[in-house]
Amino acid sequence: MTFNFAKSSFWILIIANSANVAQYLSQLVLGRYLTVADYGIFNAVNSLGLLVGGFIAAIPYIVSKYMIFYQDNHEFRNNLLNKIIVFVYVSNFILLAILFLFVNEIGLFLKIESLTPIYIFIVLIFLHVIYKLYDSILQGLRMYVTHSVQGAILVFVRLLFIVLLVVYLSHSYNAALLSQVFATVIVLGLIYHISRKTIRVTNKNINIPRTIYKDMFRYSIPVMLTWGILILISNMDIPLVKHYFDEYQAGIYSSASIIGKIGYFLPTVLLHAFFPEVINNDKLGKSSIPLLAFMLGITLLICASYVLVVFFFKEALITLLFGEKYLLAGEYLTRITIFMSIVGVITVLFNFFLAKEIYYYLYASTIVMFLGCLAFVFGEMNSPNDILSILLYTSTALLVTTVLHTFYRYREHLYGWFYKERYS
Repeated sequence: MTFNFAKSSFWILIIANSANVAQYLSQLVLGRYLTVADYGIFNAVNSLGLLVGGFIAAIPYIVSKYMIFYQDNHEFRNNLLNKIIVFVYVSNFILLAILFLFVNEIGLFLKIESLTPIYIFIVLIFLHVIYKLYDSILQGLRMYVTHSVQGAILVFVRLLFIVLLVVYLSHSYNAALLSQVFATVIVLGLIYHISRKTIRVTNKNINIPRTIYKDMFRYSIPVMLTWGILILISNMDIPLVKHYFDEYQAGIYSSASIIGKIGYFLPTVLLHAFFPEVINNDKLGKSSIPLLAFMLGITLLICASYVLVVFFFKEALITLLFGEKYLLAGEYLTRITIFMSIVGVITVLFNFFLAKEIYYYLYASTIVMFLGCLAFVFGEMNSPNDILSILLYTSTALLVTTVLHTFYRYREHLYGWFYKERYS
């Protein structure tokens, strides 16, 4: 593991987790100033936005991979990047049109009478795609600290708008959703200004071979499948609770989900630096096993510690963060924390495999997710715990199958390493 990565990781942990604190302050403000039912609607719309925009997660991986691969040829890199930008904009407008066509169906799924929050969420997805595009350019330039700083600015600006619109002007969940729109527009202007200088094209006559586009398309498929799996399993719980149960139960469950996911977000902020560094190591012919060991170690340490904190102090955490009206969330909190800790480990492994262009894990993962979906289709949902149980079993199966398949596939390498270490 390089010293620069360790140094960057230190600052990223501080900056990004400061942003996480502000993010959770936003949730705490909303949890206290909105009714439990309105809070459930807000989080259901928010989580559905993450699911619908799941393909957005492919953008940073594709952009950063090819920016690093062609980092020594700036003109070629910038021309290729501008082609990617045009493609993303066109795809974004198509997605916008599709979402507007299905706006009534989205409202019916979430059982929301007013379509106003759905329209706001569609606009937010449109803006978030553009934001993610320019944000990924910073990642591709390996400007990890700058990337973390602008992410923190986004969260703090959003918190300010929430305080203004929800606390002082006493508006409801629509104002909370609009706060995200306003903050995204402001920060989008900032990162566009930063990246514009770097990606300026001075020679438009450079020819980009079609094989590169084919490679990008082939690479995008496992990336979208991987992040489709991760986003589905980590964000589908709240929309499902809102779909099967009423607003009050969704609000109670949302508070547990927000608290339970803290342990997941604390270490995974490093993935923005981890993924490009693994790609860069491959290009330089260096091993990335120390980086993987570092990421797994810090993820397990933080997640396990947080599980213990939640297990012993869950009622105190709920009361401190959301107030006594959410104490019923304790019924779900410990299991959500364990579930998201498992997802955290899976996320690290999947990111490593994507960076190394190893895709075998998708076969078993797709089968596991399909079986999980069947459980939702044919299972009877009597309480949010039934939804949580399926997600917990599915995530455990994902982790076990991935680890076992990895050991089986690379058993000869592992045996060779073991005997070398034992008898040397």
